[in-house]
Amino acid sequence: MRPRPMLLLFVTFLYFHHTNLPAQTSKTKPQTNKKRVYTAPVKSNSRYHIERIGLVATVNYFGSGLGIDYGYTPNDLFQIDYQLVATEAKLSGGTAFEARETLDIRMIRLSALPKIELISQFYLGAGFNVSSLTGTYGFQGAAVQNGALSSNIKALLLHADLFLGSQWQGESYYIAADWLGITYVNKQQNFNIDVNPDLETTTQLLTGESVNQRINREIQQQLRLYYLSIHAGIRF
Repeated sequence: MRPRPMLLLFVTFLYFHHTNLPAQTSKTKPQTNKKRVYTAPVKSNSRYHIERIGLVATVNYFGSGLGIDYGYTPNDLFQIDYQLVATEAKLSGGTAFEARETLDIRMIRLSALPKIELISQFYLGAGFNVSSLTGTYGFQGAAVQNGALSSNIKALLLHADLFLGSQWQGESYYIAADWLGITYVNKQQNFNIDVNPDLETTTQLLTGESVNQRINREIQQQLRLYYLSIHAGIRF
């Protein structure tokens, strides 16, 4: 029995269609092992945002003294220092009638000192100070009753500075010097002075001024010039 032509064509089609089908392959993404890279923080050599702490020695403000210096540099032109300094001075001067006028002062000063760099290593600074003064004022000599006459004094002073200075620094240290400047003190400062009528009379007789006027005048003269202040320490 002869096969029908249509049946043969259908069988041939199925055979070729089955043999030409593409093989199914599963596509998978290649896996890669990603390594986490740790980057150590890099130390900046910039001098900005640097703090420093050290000691300060001064030969102005009623003699000499020592203190603590803390500073901060936020940018390339500006820095600010904070200081707490204690000084002491023994002042004396001759008057008429062989009497010697004396003023012994101990002072504790708290300061904020903003500075602006002018040129390399040189700066212009300003100081805003609160100072506590304690001491004695009086006279000594043969013309004074019992050879000596004095009263205790106390005062709280507000004064401002304007000065020039220099600074040298390395990676971990600094040295600075405020060379010269001027100070403004309010002329109407009030002093707490122990009442001593004999001292008041003697002061009027020898100087022509009251005790308060004499102390105020001497303080104005002593604070007029900002002489020398050296501070040194570490940077971090």
